[in-house]
Amino acid sequence: MAEENKRPGETTEGLAAPAPADVERWRRDHGDILELDYNDFMPGLVVVCRYPGVLELKSATGEKATYENTHNFVVKLTLWPKQPLFSELMKRRAGLVNAIAGELLAASGWSAKAQVKNG
Repeated sequence: MAEENKRPGETTEGLAAPAPADVERWRRDHGDILELDYNDFMPGLVVVCRYPGVLELKSATGEKATYENTHNFVVKLTLWPKQPLFSELMKRRAGLVNAIAGELLAASGWSAKAQVKNG
């Protein structure tokens, strides 16, 4: 399926998993990080992000949830792939922005459901 999603002439160079030393440094600098594997979408694509904070969540949700704000939200939190390669990829594959944003929001607990007790 991944090969079907690859466009003619499209390269995945620079999009494969980052070096283990980089991942360890990001963990030291940011605490927990998210490693997202989009191999089914594009062969070898790995995206590494830090978790969003309150201000970042506000910029990507509610009335402020425009495509541009969502794009900026994803770019701000993405540690890998490096810029400008990642922004160029998101221009070619615009739906990737929402896919990554959805993962970041879910990981932050934004869409967590609770069971109401005694209600």
